[in-house]
Amino acid sequence: MLEDAVSDAHRVIQDSYEIVLDSTAHDVRRVWVRFGTLGKEAEEHTWDLLTGPFQLQTGLTKKQVIKIYDSQLPAPAVRCYYQMLCEIDDEHGEHETLMTAPRLLTETNGAL
Repeated sequence: MLEDAVSDAHRVIQDSYEIVLDSTAHDVRRVWVRFGTLGKEAEEHTWDLLTGPFQLQTGLTKKQVIKIYDSQLPAPAVRCYYQMLCEIDDEHGEHETLMTAPRLLTETNGAL
């Protein structure tokens, strides 16, 4: 799991969501975001939509990853989870993909 080096947050803008990566994640090269719901087992996610890869766009304090609208989500936002897959260069210069923990898109904890 992707720990302290990368933290993510999101905010609701009208009927869309912006998922951003904290600016401290300077070593993240590309990001994919996947969206889905909980499967039949409470801990099992079903991933229905994969977006990316996205090159990070550096802002003043945040790096935007993706903007997605309600109409693009595989389920209503209140039931939709997202997870970021981040490509980094490890200590040997090799590409490695790390994942954030799945988060409910509409949760307010961590929102901007």
